[in-house]
Amino acid sequence: MDSFDLGRLTDHDFEVVCRDLFSDVLGTPLEIFPRGRDRGIDLRYTGPSGTTVVQCKHWPRATQTTLIRRLIKNELHKVRALAADRYVVAKTVGLTVDGKEKLCRAFAPYVRDTGDLYGADEIVAELLHRPDLVRRHFRLWLSSTSVLQAVLNQDRYLRSSWLQKRLPSVADTFVPHEGFERAKQLLDAQQVCVIAGIPGVDKTTVALMLATWLMGNNYEVHEISQDVDEIGTH
Repeated sequence: MDSFDLGRLTDHDFEVVCRDLFSDVLGTPLEIFPRGRDRGIDLRYTGPSGTTVVQCKHWPRATQTTLIRRLIKNELHKVRALAADRYVVAKTVGLTVDGKEKLCRAFAPYVRDTGDLYGADEIVAELLHRPDLVRRHFRLWLSSTSVLQAVLNQDRYLRSSWLQKRLPSVADTFVPHEGFERAKQLLDAQQVCVIAGIPGVDKTTVALMLATWLMGNNYEVHEISQDVDEIGTH
């Protein structure tokens, strides 16, 4: 079964993914806010049915014990001050049955039941049911185990050691932008895309990420340094 390495996301990536995911899961449009003091609110819905707050905790290297301790110490008083009708927690840490029940008791009545506590496994399960959502978030899509495997299996086509070394490091830091999305659309429509511009505008980075995108969608990628006839020699 496919999965995602949520640890590859930045804090902001995770919040944006959670906004789109939980807007769908909860059936309500969620607001997202700029970075800064948030009073315990990462995502929020306010409407006739009351106020729902979603708190996103992107701590992929934390233990369950650390997560529970920090949530109770740092967030519980904020939740009580907010007095939201529903409080949902999304986190990149897995929780056992005992861990969920402990948090549910601590945050009652704002956390309605353990189903409002989403650990990494629950988030991944929800994402697997929403492939279109995953494809909208390039860094999330890139963290897919099947995508990573497809890229790794392209070794015989990536003849250049330079290209092999660059792909993983660029993928970890790349932030999709409008130019990247336009290039993807052009490739879909015309199967050809020429990236041009002055030095320093990340043309090579965009090309590398487009190659990664294509490899993840079952294309073979061949590096050509001089002439298209080089493809026949690979």
